[in-house]
Amino acid sequence: MSDETLITEAAAEEAAPEQAQAAAEVQQPAEPEQPAATEQQEKPAVPEQYQFTAAEGKEYDADVLKEYEAAAREIGLDNDQANLMLGRMSAMLEQRHGAQMEALSNQWAQQSRTDAEFGGDKLNENMAVAKRALQQYGSPELSDLLNQSGLGNHPAFIRMFYRVGLTLREDGMVNGNKGEARSAQSFYNASNMNP
Repeated sequence: MSDETLITEAAAEEAAPEQAQAAAEVQQPAEPEQPAATEQQEKPAVPEQYQFTAAEGKEYDADVLKEYEAAAREIGLDNDQANLMLGRMSAMLEQRHGAQMEALSNQWAQQSRTDAEFGGDKLNENMAVAKRALQQYGSPELSDLLNQSGLGNHPAFIRMFYRVGLTLREDGMVNGNKGEARSAQSFYNASNMNP
């Protein structure tokens, strides 16, 4: 045996009692430490009543807020976290809703272009008739509503205004003589006022 082997064996024998003690400590179940209490302290405090603040000019639906508050309470959000989540989600939902309404309006416009009653080749002419009815019987508020909501592209609204517009055609005098000019005397030939 060499001296190196003896030194290594001696060092191993000296270290054996220390390793055995360390192994025994590892096998013993450790007492629960304080991190569990620390985790609960780090968890945000759920308020008794959430105070939701909407962006300027925006309002939240009361029924939606009620459900959202229940979910925020269930997952343990504090007031700031709940407001942050609500603000981000409402902006995203509003944007998504706008995109859906635009797609629906485009779909209605396509249906209107091919409508059997007023669409097709005479669409522009028939739309002028519908617009005349809207101007005659509608209001600026109605026009704004139809434009902003996209309902102005819906075939049912266009059809209604088109039909009303057909009744507004300029009235002309019906003359049985098919364009033959007649004098006022000829209309009243039995009158004592004729010269």
